[in-house]
Amino acid sequence: MERQMNVSVDPNVYYVNNAGIISQEEELILTLWSGAQLRQYAMAPAHAKRIMMLLAQRVEEFEKVHGKIDTSLPKQNEQDNQSNSSMGFQINKAQ
Repeated sequence: MERQMNVSVDPNVYYVNNAGIISQEEELILTLWSGAQLRQYAMAPAHAKRIMMLLAQRVEEFEKVHGKIDTSLPKQNEQDNQSNSSMGFQINKAQ
């Protein structure tokens, strides 16, 4: 038996100009900013890792065609450094 799922697709493409990650024991919450709009997505850590791996693969393919992207993570403030955070643009650890 074939299962069907109705999915609503937003026809717009949003340019992400900032991102943040909140990590908890059972989930990661990814916050994406596009202009004045903010969207949050919660996911299991394993799913977040699969997204990370897919993004890494696509960036590697892009760099093979267009050349190396020279970038690094922004410097974190002292509070972030004390919480042992090491990924994303902004990181907030939920208590």
